[in-house]
Amino acid sequence: MLTRLKVSGFKNLVDVDVRMGPFTCIAGINGVGKSNIFDAIQFLSLLANNSILEAAASVRDDTGRADAIRNLFHCHAGGRSDLIKFEAEMIVPKSAQDDLNQTAHATTTFLRYRLHLQWNENSENNLGPIRVVREELQHILSKTAAKALGFPHSKKDWRDEVLKLGRRTVPYISTQTNTHEDIVINRHQDGGSKGKPQPISALTLPRTVLSRANADETPTALCARREMESWRVLQLEPTSLRQPDAFNAPSVLSNSGAHLPATIYRLQQTGGTMEEKASMLQTIANRVRELVPDIRAIRVDKDEKLERFTLLATLRDGTEHAARSLSDGTLRFLALVVLEADPKFQGVVCFEEPENGIHPERIPNIIRLLRDIATDPQEAADEDNPLRQVIINTHSPSVVRIVPEDSLLLATPIAPVAGDLKGSQVAFRPLKGTWRSKDPTDRVSPVTAGAAQHYLNPILPPQSRVSESLRVGDRDDPKLMNSDLLSIVIVAEGSSDSALEEPVRWLFQHLRIRKRLEIQTSFRSQDPKSGLEGKLKTALQLFEPDLIFLHRDSDSTSYEKRLQEIEDATGEVDTIPVVPLITVRMMETWLLISESAIRTASNNPKGRTPLQLPKIRQLETIADPKSLLLELLKKASGLEGRRLKKFSESEARKILAAEIEDFSPLLQLSAFRALRDAVEKEFSAGL
Repeated sequence: MLTRLKVSGFKNLVDVDVRMGPFTCIAGINGVGKSNIFDAIQFLSLLANNSILEAAASVRDDTGRADAIRNLFHCHAGGRSDLIKFEAEMIVPKSAQDDLNQTAHATTTFLRYRLHLQWNENSENNLGPIRVVREELQHILSKTAAKALGFPHSKKDWRDEVLKLGRRTVPYISTQTNTHEDIVINRHQDGGSKGKPQPISALTLPRTVLSRANADETPTALCARREMESWRVLQLEPTSLRQPDAFNAPSVLSNSGAHLPATIYRLQQTGGTMEEKASMLQTIANRVRELVPDIRAIRVDKDEKLERFTLLATLRDGTEHAARSLSDGTLRFLALVVLEADPKFQGVVCFEEPENGIHPERIPNIIRLLRDIATDPQEAADEDNPLRQVIINTHSPSVVRIVPEDSLLLATPIAPVAGDLKGSQVAFRPLKGTWRSKDPTDRVSPVTAGAAQHYLNPILPPQSRVSESLRVGDRDDPKLMNSDLLSIVIVAEGSSDSALEEPVRWLFQHLRIRKRLEIQTSFRSQDPKSGLEGKLKTALQLFEPDLIFLHRDSDSTSYEKRLQEIEDATGEVDTIPVVPLITVRMMETWLLISESAIRTASNNPKGRTPLQLPKIRQLETIADPKSLLLELLKKASGLEGRRLKKFSESEARKILAAEIEDFSPLLQLSAFRALRDAVEKEFSAGL
């Protein structure tokens, strides 16, 4: 886990000092340098396992040309800098394996790594024009550990588990500079040996000393190396995500998204029983349904003849589709779901613009997924809460509005001043009052929320406003072509009530009303104080529906009183039919009718834990059906600990409603029969 990164002289990053938490969101305009932080992290990761020349050639340019490599150094009015400085503070794994499969155990897990690289235009050897002039690996003292972490965390459950703080007095790697041409990198032993450090001339180094750490001599440095190798920049490519896999393909998702079928197949096989295997696939499918509600199942086809794995998705209508038929956004979301479910995945993941290919309404789902991937520092660090970190960048207001305030860094440009040779730069500023702002440097001062006003309250500039004109949907010919389309809005009490769309859809099928339905849920009001009337007015303005269902839970009030409230609110609406939709006592009452659907929504379709659902005729007498449903969903999931805490009740409700194929048992309830009769009445009147 990368807790702090200092960079200077790399691209437009000059004297940059960024504190990282488990989840970090970097927001900024196009071209400001948001991605350069990712490039710096990727460069350090590549240096941990490649030569300097190979690593430099792989960052944003794979041609290997010397002039392209030169572009990594900061450009200013006087030319280019000759020095790049990195300093990374990180938490490393307690153990790791070297290239010979030997296991190493770190003596301390909280480390600081410094690396300075110098451009040497006149290099006479074949090592390339970049050389190491400083390399150090040191432990971070136990007395400064809490302050060095910065972000809020549980000392007992999390910090004491992930940090192993020893009493070492010497560094693991150090630099001794005698002259400009006489620089020695010392590799100090910590594998139980007390021998002298091994000196290595920097002039002959084709790679960093860290990149050759092994289990025998430098176990702690090896753990640092493996940690840095796990830092990855995801660039999920639809072409790679759609490809099938050979049986012998790697079963770990690549940075491009390749090997998705092989990875899912491996995850499925980790389950010991058929029940556990089915639960893993259902967990993945249900998470994907947060983005694409029509998806019902995900599986991997194993073709023995072709020796090939193919990813398949089953939709609501029962049809099965290969990955090549799925949208780019669906595949990107699925790849992230697989990462979240994969216990092998640890380290840092950088992800550019997660909003790409995602409908604005679904952006909160992908942000919640990314936050779930990251470790929770308030919970015990274990296999259910692995040491994982997520860093994203964005320029989307939809993302900035919903991320936690203490996760946000605003990337702001720093224009060069007269006489300054440093060139264009970028600063990463936290919001004032958050944990990142408690130890500001003179260069990076925190900002107020006003600095994010373009994200929080975006407006079109006057020259960009579009004059009002006739909409396509207002034309007569499209309306004639769509005469069988019925636009329905459920005006509900809250967002979770979107689950009511499914019983409404079933009712139309039951009544054999042959219309193509477009059902949406509205729960907002332009005037919160105006109650039902305000919600109704807002829905009419936003959606222009053909039919409205006005929903109210009866709660502890009688059905008749809620019906009167609805009739009072709709008194002035005479152009569009309004159907009362009253649930006794709560919406969740109508979801307590299918044990198999509850198990599927809980990601455990083959679970055997007895659920003991109430009898249908008793449903309207249950005092708190919401609590009962949540209790049943959690019980059916079989989850414990952090995984149970991460269980999303709201998403499970939506999945549960969609999994119920037959709502006819609800016809035993007077409230549901009243809804059926009201719908039938409207259509018999000629709607």
